[in-house]
Amino acid sequence: MDDIKKIDLNLLGVLDALLDERNVTRAAARLGYTQPTVSGMLTRLRDLFGDPLFVRTQRGLLATPRAQALAVPLKQLLDDSQRLVARDVFDPAHAEVTFTVASNDYMQQALLAPLVKALRREARLIRLALAPMIIGARASRISLASLLSVFRSGARRACCM
Repeated sequence: MDDIKKIDLNLLGVLDALLDERNVTRAAARLGYTQPTVSGMLTRLRDLFGDPLFVRTQRGLLATPRAQALAVPLKQLLDDSQRLVARDVFDPAHAEVTFTVASNDYMQQALLAPLVKALRREARLIRLALAPMIIGARASRISLASLLSVFRSGARRACCM
């Protein structure tokens, strides 16, 4: 088939699992599919590539030369696809952002000093803007405790507190 738009790209993940596992049942378990589903997808893969791809043996599935030739480019394609859709990882050392922190006086005294030291050491481009805590209102600010959890976990955003 020459038109990639007509190919079910999920089949490529199944082919990769089959190449790794050499067993339909294990490939199905790895992918979260049932064994009959993966068997059906293998049939579709065989039609797509015009090759049996695997031959049953006593030790499991034996990849045909065509399947073996597909293994490396398939891994590369799947890795490239994963990178294409992967979210950016938050890197505090290079993040250039201002966090507005809403907290009471005690939280500022108890937690802000260690946070500022950590920011100066590990995230020099992050700035803090302090604001008083607004009790009973959901402001468009995050609490100091939320900021600390964001900073520790490396997450990009926190929920307003």
